[in-house]
Amino acid sequence: MFEDLILFPIVFMSGLLVRHFIYNKKAKLTVIVKILGVLGIFIHELSHFVMLLITGATPGHFKVSYTRQGGSVELKDFKRMTFLQSFLTGIAPLLIISYLAFYCLCVFLSTAFNDLYRVIAAVCMVSFLIGSSPSRIDIYNIGLAFNNDPRYSTYQIGLVLLSTLIVYLASWYIIIPYYYSFLFYILIGIGYYIFKYLFIGIRKIIEYFREKISKQGSSIRSSELYRKRHSPKKKKSQKIERGQW
Repeated sequence: MFEDLILFPIVFMSGLLVRHFIYNKKAKLTVIVKILGVLGIFIHELSHFVMLLITGATPGHFKVSYTRQGGSVELKDFKRMTFLQSFLTGIAPLLIISYLAFYCLCVFLSTAFNDLYRVIAAVCMVSFLIGSSPSRIDIYNIGLAFNNDPRYSTYQIGLVLLSTLIVYLASWYIIIPYYYSFLFYILIGIGYYIFKYLFIGIRKIIEYFREKISKQGSSIRSSELYRKRHSPKKKKSQKIERGQW
């Protein structure tokens, strides 16, 4: 499990190198390079858009510019995004493109496919690598979302770590092929929501019993106060002195 984590830094560094050589200021961009670039940028922004929908956010306009070789996804209300939403949205291109580039590499190296398919896979892999790296704005938004609510952001990280630990222990008994290893991350997401709503339920139960106990205590105190204020007072017995002999 998690052997594919090494895939992400490799794709990240490869994407930076590809962008450096292709978008060198001294190099003139040909039509083919621009098409490759805009395809990679489209996949990059599409990854943001899909992850926003998955995490429950509301994306706005989707833009990709061929001339500027850039793109953007509008977010209607960034202030309502949690750290985990912003983090997953920011690294979504790296996560999605890593698997796409890996499958393209497998097709390119496999002799079972036709040469035309292998060439298309190589071209797509280069295009994917162009759009694999998160932008500066993506990284900035992740830090901004964490600073908006550090306490809840830390709580979310704790839930993810707890879910990851459970899935890791379960992976000793569950054998999944390497090319389906992304299913582990889906299980981590499911575990995150299970623990999230489990803790919410426990908190509500505790609050319910606390409120019930406090109501009982207040009713007891009010009844004691009522008895103290309105209970009739006993008359004092008059002491009669005995007569002298």
